Amino acid sequence: MNLSARVDREFRVPEGRPDLVVRCGGTAMLAVEVKTTSEPDEEQLERYLQWLSREKLSLGLVLLAVSKPEFPGPKKWSFRAWSDVASGLRT
Repeated sequence: MNLSARVDREFRVPEGRPDLVVRCGGTAMLAVEVKTTSEPDEEQLERYLQWLSREKLSLGLVLLAVSKPEFPGPKKWSFRAWSDVASGLRT
C-alpha cells in the first residue's frame, strides 16, 4: 500500500484552483481553500465541492480563514480558523 503524501499548491481544476490539494497515496484526497485577508466566496467553495463530488477519493473541502463566514443554509465544507493552526503549532 502506498502511504506517501503529496501536497499540490494552486491545483488547477475546471472549477478553479484550490489553494492546496493533499493526497495520501491512492487512498484519500482533501482540498483546502486558504483565506488570510480576503473574504471567502460561497460560489467559489460550491464550485470546488462540485469538483470534489466527482473525485472518488475525496475527503472533502476545508476552509482555512480568520473567521467563519455567515453563509445561509447548510455547509458541505469544514471550517478551521488560523487561530487553530497557531494553537496546534504551539503544542
